[in-house]
Amino acid sequence: ELGDFATLISLASEEIGAGMAGLRNMEDLDAIEERSREINRLYNKGSDLLSRAVLRLFQSHDPVLIIKHKDIFESMQGVLERCNDLGHVLNDITRGHR
Repeated sequence: ELGDFATLISLASEEIGAGMAGLRNMEDLDAIEERSREINRLYNKGSDLLSRAVLRLFQSHDPVLIIKHKDIFESMQGVLERCNDLGHVLNDITRGHR
């Protein structure tokens, strides 16, 4: 699961970078909005991944492992949440320029 979270974070970061680059000229607002939607999709995948990962963790019955890994998974989902917040900002900016 950690690798899956890392992949989602990497993809969301790429979308943020492309969206920020699009703000420079504000010519293709639709493309920026599409970046925002993709960031949200990745965030939602992260939420699903978190649910599955925590469920699997509790099957281990090792309290120390559960606490450590649950905290890591939640932190990684927190990164995706911040990415999603940025996606909303990108979307708000494009709506303000229409």
